[in-house]
Amino acid sequence: MFEKKVEKTNELIIKQGDYGDYMYVVEEGKFEALLLKNEKGKNGKAEYVRTVPPKVYDNEGFFGELALMYNTVRAACIISRSPGKLWVLDRQTFRRTIIKSTHEKLKQYEEFLQKVPLFNELTNYERNNIAYALQTIEFKDKDIILKQGEPGDSMYFVEKGLVKCTIKDKIEGEKEVSKIGPGGYFGELALLSEKPRAASVYATGDTKVAKLSRKDFDRLLGNCQDILKRNAEAYEKQLRKVFGSSKDIESIL
Repeated sequence: MFEKKVEKTNELIIKQGDYGDYMYVVEEGKFEALLLKNEKGKNGKAEYVRTVPPKVYDNEGFFGELALMYNTVRAACIISRSPGKLWVLDRQTFRRTIIKSTHEKLKQYEEFLQKVPLFNELTNYERNNIAYALQTIEFKDKDIILKQGEPGDSMYFVEKGLVKCTIKDKIEGEKEVSKIGPGGYFGELALLSEKPRAASVYATGDTKVAKLSRKDFDRLLGNCQDILKRNAEAYEKQLRKVFGSSKDIESIL
């Protein structure tokens, strides 16, 4: 990584259509993404139009990473709107950093999956595939993650922060029943049932969770119920709560 000083306004940093070997991190200054309309317009000067929506990097942000990620040409031009300073990351460093970051994230996700009793009988290969499907979502304090009574189609792992689980009834109203911290999980029975959520879950402070949907599980490994029934005996009590009678449970085991 090296520093690039931008000393003037309207300097062309990235040209649309070029192959890119660098991405840029803004330390200071203002930069704008523009689409090239005519390379030789009036007076021989290039003509540009703004992107929709407009994209401006004002003393923060980064650009140019897509060409490195997908090995494709630049999709837009980047023009300086003031003097500034950029940090420049070359392709090799970028790929090495991304690969390392991705590996660390996948390792964390696999550790999450190993803690779920419902996944005990999955192979390492199957857990690795699921880890690729997890999506990180961030919530602010008191944001609702799950709402009691709504259909369930995903489970969640707490990466950072704390979540509060509550149950609401007609007699006592809404009451807290548990809290779940980093490494914990909730909503796993949604992978087996389409019944409504039995509880609400709220973020307590800034919280980050990883989401696994039933749709992604099925896409990667096949039908959830067929895969997870290997270890369903350990979950019989939970299944009774979701499906009701033993007869209902037998229909999925």
